[in-house]
Amino acid sequence: MTEMERCPICGEFDRKDTHTCKQTYLVWSEDDNVEDANGVRASSPEDAAEKFVRGEFDDFEYLGETIVFVTDYGGNQQKFSVTAEQTIVFSVSEVSDD
Repeated sequence: MTEMERCPICGEFDRKDTHTCKQTYLVWSEDDNVEDANGVRASSPEDAAEKFVRGEFDDFEYLGETIVFVTDYGGNQQKFSVTAEQTIVFSVSEVSDD
């Protein structure tokens, strides 16, 4: 059985023998400067954009569109619109008359 452990570099909990850290992207919002960019480990530029916005607005007080810029270490920059929206979830459970 393969041993699982937390990577000391990226913090991901994964199989020790096959783990590879995800690429780090520099991400910043339209309201900030590139000097304020955060390093975000992600599997793609789109994933980095979503992770950045989730981290910035994890309390979900902000809903709407956020424009972010994502740059990889090759210097390739992309601009993304990330939208946060609230959804209603219904659940049903039986109630007994005991």
